[in-house]
Amino acid sequence: MGEPELQRLRDRLIERAVEQVPGCEEGRVSTTGPLPYRRLDACGVALAYLHVRAGRRALRVDVTGRWPVRPDGAHAVPWSAGAASFWVRSEEDAEKVCRALARAVRAAPSPRAA
Repeated sequence: MGEPELQRLRDRLIERAVEQVPGCEEGRVSTTGPLPYRRLDACGVALAYLHVRAGRRALRVDVTGRWPVRPDGAHAVPWSAGAASFWVRSEEDAEKVCRALARAVRAAPSPRAA
């Protein structure tokens, strides 16, 4: 899977997350030049960062430590610094990640209370 296909997969994952994850929207990334990543927010708080990794032929989704999500073994990135990270290489993987993000948002205390 090349970079254009990974970018399309990332775009579809973002669209799906906005539809399925409560309070989710695409976050703003401030940078000059091309965006190094895209961001998802939930309830106005950073939820995940999406990075195209063409060399690994995958999309990496890093969930911030604010959200209680556990990666499943097949998609986990064990050396990641966030609460959880996932490799996404297919539409099926993207759907699993969206479900995990939705569970995390529903399980988290309100960000307004934090």
